[in-house]
Amino acid sequence: MSTAIKISYYGEPEEGFNISEFDGVTEFKNDLDEGYYAFIHQKTDGYGAGFYELAVEILSDLSLQQFIEFIGPGIAYDILKSETNNVILKPFVKAYKKLKKKNKNIDIQELKFSFKDSTITIHKIYKTAFLTN
Repeated sequence: MSTAIKISYYGEPEEGFNISEFDGVTEFKNDLDEGYYAFIHQKTDGYGAGFYELAVEILSDLSLQQFIEFIGPGIAYDILKSETNNVILKPFVKAYKKLKKKNKNIDIQELKFSFKDSTITIHKIYKTAFLTN
């Protein structure tokens, strides 16, 4: 089983045509590299999305059925809202919580799971809808 994670976000424009970066982005990427093939991309095209709202995609070579069997009963809500020992999500949850402590304004706009046979997309419902303590 191999898993990749792709994260994109818009940084806030600053003077001199620079784009601000959130605190700890290098550490965040390093933490994610321990559990995934990680790709983090700061978007600079067409500002309009919320700044520092992450679009997270977890790509797996499992089928949806294999994933469900792997994580067991009581799936989505419990996994996203609580501490999980699930190996697919645990590295992301750990790295995100660490990043969130340094950057209170970061949130997850979209969480997408891409499997061999299907894709599940969860859109932000309200501020701090995902992975809150």
